Amino acid sequence: MAVPFALIVAITVVNLATPSHLHLRPLLVAAPALAAVILGHRLTTLTGVLALVGQVAIGVTLRDLSTTDRIAQMASVVLVSVFAVLLADLRERQVRELTQVRQASEIAQSLVLRPLPPRIGPLRVAAVYLAAEAEMQIGGDLYAAARTTSGTRLMSATSAAAASPPLVTPRCCWARSEGPRIGTSAWRMGVPCHQVDTFDFKAGDMLLLYTDGVIEARNSQGDFYPLAERAAAWAGKRPHVLLERLRTDLLAYAGGYLGDDAAMIAIERPGPVSDQQTTPVA
Repeated sequence: MAVPFALIVAITVVNLATPSHLHLRPLLVAAPALAAVILGHRLTTLTGVLALVGQVAIGVTLRDLSTTDRIAQMASVVLVSVFAVLLADLRERQVRELTQVRQASEIAQSLVLRPLPPRIGPLRVAAVYLAAEAEMQIGGDLYAAARTTSGTRLMSATSAAAASPPLVTPRCCWARSEGPRIGTSAWRMGVPCHQVDTFDFKAGDMLLLYTDGVIEARNSQGDFYPLAERAAAWAGKRPHVLLERLRTDLLAYAGGYLGDDAAMIAIERPGPVSDQQTTPVA
């Protein structure tokens, strides 16, 4: 409210203090137009009324209230104010709708993407989700984890049905970008078929599950995000630290915008590297 009001006062005072051949009073229409951008429809209406009062005050002082020029200027203030109020009301409705969408996405996220506990059995776990749509906090990717009698089950999936191989990173800072798919499923003639591969998950290893939105992120030159290289650079970090580093680096690499939803889960098997005991992962 301060800026449009100050504009009205400044134009009115300057117009009265300057010679009559300087016509600044037409600029009063700028006040309600500005108010429509930064204020609600009620304060925009008040700004329009004050701008009209300013026109009347100038007309009374200069004794030209009944002239054609003054009437045209007052009519311009009224017309612009009406459109400004309509615009402010439309903007307020859009803000309310956007707020409702965000609230709905937060509710959906809390139901579908429940926060993973920091520990599941002997494993340390962390997860991060990045929605491609700026207004939404949840999209087509998902993740889940559960502890069963036979081990720990983790899932990272995308609605696009694209399977991404996991990264296994021991503490010696080695990473591989190609590996067996775990829990990968495909559909053939309407009948689901499952391919399950197994590998040792040794003490000191870090398992990174991710969806295709991570490795398909591109920089300004069109290069794909080098996930294996980045993950290897931060090998040995705790899961939540690794994912925070990857999240920040991924967004910076893609210029702050992802073309697809992205989800990552980092799972660490604590213990000395010499401990060769394995934990079943599926």
